[in-house]
Amino acid sequence: MVQGSSPKARKIVILTGAGISAESGLGTFRDAGGLWAQHRIEDVATPEGFARDPALVQGFYNARRSAAATARPNAAHQALARLQRDWPGEVVIVTQ
Repeated sequence: MVQGSSPKARKIVILTGAGISAESGLGTFRDAGGLWAQHRIEDVATPEGFARDPALVQGFYNARRSAAATARPNAAHQALARLQRDWPGEVVIVTQ
């Protein structure tokens, strides 16, 4: 059981965003210099953008996949994994 946990607490819900992975080197979308500062959302995240330039859209998402494939968990990821493993109840992590 996690130190200090209450036997009455059964479920923990954690809300996270893209910032949790920034320390692992993954670009965020809304920060200054983030992905939306480099690309217009209309160009890479809409059906119309894909129709105009499928190579641009595929390149954008291939770059995201490539970055994710080489990223490593940071301290926040490891702490959440330990919490999920050790908490006697359910831990739900919701991210974007």
